Amino acid sequence: MAIFLFLTVHSLIFPEDETLERARLEVLKDPGNPTPHFRLGKIFLERNDFNVAKEEFRLAEIFSKKETWEENVLGATSPPLALLKKAMEAPEEIAAEISFWEKIVKEKPDYRDAYLRLAVLNYQLHKKEEAREYLKKVIDLDPNFEPARELGEIISSK
Repeated sequence: MAIFLFLTVHSLIFPEDETLERARLEVLKDPGNPTPHFRLGKIFLERNDFNVAKEEFRLAEIFSKKETWEENVLGATSPPLALLKKAMEAPEEIAAEISFWEKIVKEKPDYRDAYLRLAVLNYQLHKKEEAREYLKKVIDLDPNFEPARELGEIISSK
């Protein structure tokens, strides 16, 4: 159930495409199979959503009953997994993306989705207050935007 809720909330926050949707359906059809979790993790990794990718890789490791997650995933040499390792070691990449989106909102102060992305990125860096501030701007721009409400619940619960 937690996996389904996690995927549902994430799908509301980030744009969808067919590949991502197919991977999610694979996980829902067989949540105990490590292969769909690994595929989904790679998709999130390609989207620079490192925390979600890490969670999917962790689930793949749990269901495969192999060595530790770090040995299986971070020890691998595939480019997406190397990118995850680099991102986990260097949160400044997330900070660079925050800088990018901050420039965007200066140019387009009514761009709701940019504020939502800033809220998510700040939350990934464990900056809850900044995440809440950006989330407030999202809600000010669009009070009925359900992904913002759900992200607010996530931020408040932790």
